[in-house]
Amino acid sequence: MSAKIWLQYGYDISKYIIPIIPILYFVTHKWRKSRVTVEDNYQKIINKKNNTTQSVIDSIAFYDKDSINTINYEIMHAKLEKFNENYNKLSANKINNIFIFKNKEDFLNCKEYHYKLWLDIDNKKLYGKLNHELIGGSNIGKFCYTAFAKDQKDNFYHSRFYNIIFAIKLFIYRNRIPRIQNPLQLYENKANISRYIIRESFNRKNNVKATIIYHIMQRLYYCLGIKQMNRDLVCILPIAFYNIKNINNNIGIMWLTFNYTDTVESIKRKMEKNAYQIFGTNFLLSNGLLNKKSSSKNTRQNVDAVITILFTKDTNNIRISWTYPSVADYPVYVAVHSRLVENTVELTQTITVNTPNFNPGEFEKVIDDEYLFENS
Repeated sequence: MSAKIWLQYGYDISKYIIPIIPILYFVTHKWRKSRVTVEDNYQKIINKKNNTTQSVIDSIAFYDKDSINTINYEIMHAKLEKFNENYNKLSANKINNIFIFKNKEDFLNCKEYHYKLWLDIDNKKLYGKLNHELIGGSNIGKFCYTAFAKDQKDNFYHSRFYNIIFAIKLFIYRNRIPRIQNPLQLYENKANISRYIIRESFNRKNNVKATIIYHIMQRLYYCLGIKQMNRDLVCILPIAFYNIKNINNNIGIMWLTFNYTDTVESIKRKMEKNAYQIFGTNFLLSNGLLNKKSSSKNTRQNVDAVITILFTKDTNNIRISWTYPSVADYPVYVAVHSRLVENTVELTQTITVNTPNFNPGEFEKVIDDEYLFENS
């Protein structure tokens, strides 16, 4: 553990915890050995709810007129093989069903896959579908780095046993986790779900993450009418950890709130203050120490939005959008591709809305068939 993290998040409770760490190590051994994660189980619950056999993420990479000329099937096949080889070294669930198609019909007719792609050169798009139940967040990020980036270095966290310190701190400060007294209404039919893609850019500053999250939360705060409800907007940020054998979706989460008085600096301070939640929740989730049937669902039902961010550097001038086709247990899912180019941050935000409380204003709605949900 770095000295900085220890001083910031662990020192205040260390004198109570250090003496009992050896006991906790042995008490939790059986759970750590089994490695059954709550998040993997949640994917199965959602599949059952939506009457599907796999948890699908749909994605589209939009190319510009110059970058599309640098992509072809042979290059993409080589990149897929590289990703697949690296993935299978680390995962208990081996990727075998990998496909890249040259036409839409073959792409949609393929039903059994870990992930599949269709490179639509004429329209400058790369469509992708992957089974999120088997491929977790860190590997989704690695796939994007492999397929699009040049010498991209990932910075995912590792699951560590000493994260038990943060798990205990999370328990001690459990009353600080926000609770929503009047949650937003949800749709029950996926036909009611709406999606919006927002593209914008701003000058790169020191607090890139805080700036991105501030603007997203500010937008949600007003679009969802939270101010009129006289309460804070409550969001969670899923943070990907390196996958562990037998764990596909290895994550931690952070809770963040927003109201009209917040600034970029105040959001930055909240993120720093709540950082221990990432490591504490990861310890609980990855070691099977929570109720597998209810924990993930209850957490999601107590938030207004889930915000997930993929950071890439110069990536062939592409913009990546992704979403879930099925009904979620929370009002809004925001998928953000943040592309860092010199002194500019380019954002592609895909907002998937599962509540009638959302007022999109002038946002451009995604064309119904753009994600190719049908027959897939």
